[in-house]
Amino acid sequence: MYRIPFSLRENVESKLEELERMDVIEKVESPSQWVSPVIVVPKPGGKDVRLVVDMRAVMRERHPIPTVDEVLHDMNGAKVFSKLDLKYGYHQIELDPDSREITTFVTHKGLFRYKRLIFGINAASEKFQNIISQVLQGCEGAQNISDDNCGLWSKPRRT
Repeated sequence: MYRIPFSLRENVESKLEELERMDVIEKVESPSQWVSPVIVVPKPGGKDVRLVVDMRAVMRERHPIPTVDEVLHDMNGAKVFSKLDLKYGYHQIELDPDSREITTFVTHKGLFRYKRLIFGINAASEKFQNIISQVLQGCEGAQNISDDNCGLWSKPRRT
């Protein structure tokens, strides 16, 4: 367990409560075979924090993620663009109940585990890219590229 500085503990408690209210995490009341440490990263402004779970045992999916150059090439000649902001995009993807235990993490308030896909996990970006690609399949001119804001770009059909 990484010790959480006393100066950040109140912010961590607020973040844990927020994530529980959003149904992103749940309290673990029983022993777990998997427990990862959490790293607390203060966000600019000092009021909010990001919880980064140090998980190294998760296997990656290996779905190719397009580069910016590939997306720009596919959108060559487009005149109108739109952007869809998928705020908390990863948290829209529910984890299978059998997979949740490996996301268990420890804080000064006890054990928690994720119920939804986690930001920062090595497999998250590839899984998210794959799911969005499936959703957009058949939508002519639509391309997606994920950044830390989980953006989705589309190119309307030429008329």
